[in-house]
Amino acid sequence: IENGLEMAMDIGTNTATFYKRLEMCSRFPQLYLTDGLSVGKSELPDNEMNDALSLLEKQIQDNLDNPRLLAVGEIGLDNFYLYGGAEKQKRLFASQMEIADRFNLPVVIHNRDADKEVYDILSSFRLSRGGIIHCFSSNYEYAKKFIDLGYCISFSGNVTYKKSEQIADAAARIPSDSIL
Repeated sequence: IENGLEMAMDIGTNTATFYKRLEMCSRFPQLYLTDGLSVGKSELPDNEMNDALSLLEKQIQDNLDNPRLLAVGEIGLDNFYLYGGAEKQKRLFASQMEIADRFNLPVVIHNRDADKEVYDILSSFRLSRGGIIHCFSSNYEYAKKFIDLGYCISFSGNVTYKKSEQIADAAARIPSDSIL
């Protein structure tokens, strides 16, 4: 903050820390947050996952008027680690997309080796406020598809790796106003 930080986003991955994180945001006017269940939560037993989704929905509903809560996330799919299995991941992801849609919030998307599946789910919801494809790790064709759905693309350090030509190509080709 002393060096000019104007805004930062604290990304949520579980509901347990939401109120502690919200309190921290109240102390720093530059800090905002999201609330969501990471793809790793798909490893929970079904009843615990359902309870976590219910709590997420309640936390968001109770804080809709709080200007610090900006999005649902980080949510998505991970075919590299396959937490909880593909179908359970998709169910968790779709459930959180429904919550975002219900409360008209954008989303922060995790996508690891699951371009088609993530695209299919995002296409089925067509959120009016879109969101961010976080730490993009695919090619220009998928970047363009996500942008066409209303999403911005976030590049991370992986764009600099020697073996990341397709990520660098996507970063060079997409419109600058679609890049975070």
